Amino acid sequence: MSIDSLYTRSEWQACFKNKLTFDGRLLNLKVPQAELESIYLPLITFILKWRQSSGLWEKNIRQSLNLRDDTQTPFLIGVAGSVAAGKSTTSHLIATLLSAQDPSLNVETLSTDHFLFPNAELQTRGMMNRKGFPESYDWDRLHHVLTQLKKGEECVHTPIYSHEVYDITGEIYEVKKPDVVILEGINVLQAGHGFRPISDWLDLKIYVDAEEDSVFNWYWERIQNLVATADQNPHSYFHQFKNMDQEALFAFAQRIWRDINAVNLHDYILPSRERADLILKKGPNHEIQSIKVQIN
Repeated sequence: MSIDSLYTRSEWQACFKNKLTFDGRLLNLKVPQAELESIYLPLITFILKWRQSSGLWEKNIRQSLNLRDDTQTPFLIGVAGSVAAGKSTTSHLIATLLSAQDPSLNVETLSTDHFLFPNAELQTRGMMNRKGFPESYDWDRLHHVLTQLKKGEECVHTPIYSHEVYDITGEIYEVKKPDVVILEGINVLQAGHGFRPISDWLDLKIYVDAEEDSVFNWYWERIQNLVATADQNPHSYFHQFKNMDQEALFAFAQRIWRDINAVNLHDYILPSRERADLILKKGPNHEIQSIKVQIN
């Protein structure tokens, strides 16, 4: 049976009533309390129920194949969407609320940005203007990490990407026996292009959606913030733009969006939207206006 339903905020809240009463201010969440109650708390209820049913299904499969069922396998949530759509914020909110609801859960958030090739490698390959496109990622390493996670490895190592320096840092992050992993990135739901789809590993797939005009406005806000905070940091990639006037900086942002981000969005990111189990549709002010559930 296929479920394909569009819920408004109030309908979504009614479908997944719960007793969660977290105060976003106490959790230091930058989201209106009304949205916390109408969207995110029901979403946490949905995720916990989905995790429980997924765990039972996996256990039954293992038992039917006479396999050991004592391996701790993390529940993997994928969060996809355009550049600047709010994937990281959504992932942080989900992680924070899951941990608040069940403090025993070890919840980790990762980004596919950590698996970009270093800038030096991209320059060698002549792909700096294709950064963020499918060919700019180390898919072998990402697949290896996902395989280790799904095998229940004690400790899994990932690279670290810094938006501030706009590159892989060379440092390593340790993921230790997580119960839930939230993997966010523009390419989380993409398929083909010579690599195995990440969605093969995912237990729940979410797409953060918005009109392109809104997403560009958010991208422009991000650029301004990155340049402003880089003013006193010569190591930041964005320090080079500190003396650029607003008009020139805006023209720069428009060009990057038109030549790179918009092309990536239409050619690779948007086509992956229909693979999501949940589509969170956002309005111009980042508020989630509706949720589409499409589960086979």
